[in-house]
Amino acid sequence: MALVPVFGISQCVKMLHSTQGVSVSMFALAAAFTGLQTWLACSAYRHKPVWATMQVVIIYVFGVIVYGAMIAIAFVKGAYVWTMSDNVAVVTSGFLAGIVVYIGYSKSLPWYDPIVKGWTNVAVRTVPNLIMAYKILTSGGGGVSTTFVVVFNVLTLMRIAQVVLTSKKLGEWDRNRKGLIIGEIGNELSWLLVTVIWATV
Repeated sequence: MALVPVFGISQCVKMLHSTQGVSVSMFALAAAFTGLQTWLACSAYRHKPVWATMQVVIIYVFGVIVYGAMIAIAFVKGAYVWTMSDNVAVVTSGFLAGIVVYIGYSKSLPWYDPIVKGWTNVAVRTVPNLIMAYKILTSGGGGVSTTFVVVFNVLTLMRIAQVVLTSKKLGEWDRNRKGLIIGEIGNELSWLLVTVIWATV
């Protein structure tokens, strides 16, 4: 959990100097992602209360706070301009999330079903990551810190490992933990693309 403040502080400090390659829509949708993941993690904890799951809950809560701070810095600095790519990120994520909810509804699954929430999070998280990758490719990544990129990967993989190990320890994969894994796998795969592009521009 010590990596979470490192992850957030490094990027916030970097953004005080430059917002190049940074996407506010990405941070806003990331906050939505961590909010939904917090909901899933809390439900998983209530189902089987173990400390490893509570650690995941705490990490997600920190995530919501960190992304909120990043959004505030971007706008308070006055250097960030909401662009067409931000519009595309929000609209596309919302559209895909709507499709997920509709498919769930067609299978008699409510929007708050853990699996539906997991796939909704794939839509919410993957699209802004892909757009951020495009922004870095086209305008540079000077506003994205090395620590942010690396620790993002580490934290995501750690959360995946925690959920997998906890499920094995409990001897079951409840729907909340399945939803958590679905969202995080989509998150990590799309962030790997961001990492590759950031490292090569």
